[in-house]
Parts: sequence; C-alpha cells; structure tokens
Amino acid sequence: MGLSMERLTAFLSYLPSAFLTTIGIVSLAQWSMLAGIVLGVLTYRLNKSHKRRVEKEEEKRTAILEDLAARATQHNMNDVVCTLQDMARTEKRRSTP
Repeated sequence: MGLSMERLTAFLSYLPSAFLTTIGIVSLAQWSMLAGIVLGVLTYRLNKSHKRRVEKEEEKRTAILEDLAARATQHNMNDVVCTLQDMARTEKRRSTP
C-alpha cells in the first residue's frame, strides 16, 4: 500500500496540471494587483527595518557624543581626542568596501 513508482509519476504529472489550472483562474489584472500588494508590503517592511537600524546607530552615536561632552567638561581632552580618533577609524572601515 506504499507509494509505488506508478502512483508517484501519476502524482507528479497531475501536480503541474493542477498548479497551472489554479493560475489560469486568476486574470492578468488580478495577478498584477496581487504582485503590487506583495511588493508594497515587502517595501514597507524593508523600510521599517532599515529605519530601525538607522535609529539604533543614531542612539549609539548620541551616547558616544554625550560621553564625550561629559569628558570635555571634566577637562580630560586626551580621552576626547582618542575617542574621536577611534570613531574616525571605525567610520573609515565601514565606508571601505
């Protein structure tokens, strides 16, 4: 009662037929509308995730700059200069492909 080769080939021949019949039910205008909806949702999610990454990066930079401002008010300028140099090196590594 298992899956014989004959049953498998019959199933594999009917599967594309059923798929193509299902596709044929929907008109070209409906497919384009569906594609537009899917692309719109994907674009929204991509933009949202990108914005989230940018906001996290801005929060990190704000924290660094607040730390620098606190150090600068304590007249510890060597630490401020070293931190700025480290930030510049990090940015150069990111921008270099």
